[in-house]
Amino acid sequence: MSVESYRDLKVWGKAMDLVVESYKLANQLPKTETYGLTNQIQRAAVSIPANSFRPTTYHLPPTTY
Repeated sequence: MSVESYRDLKVWGKAMDLVVESYKLANQLPKTETYGLTNQIQRAAVSIPANSFRPTTYHLPPTTY
């Protein structure tokens, strides 16, 4: 199995499933939470696949401490 894109990875698909389930859960919360907990759940869920599969085509210089 060759991986040509991050979308070919099972873990990316599972992360996207988590996003969908999180949105379903957030939509069940009271409307008073629209800009509070609901928004936080949605942003946190979306950040998982977004930050986990950043491009690896660029190289950062090594840090020295």
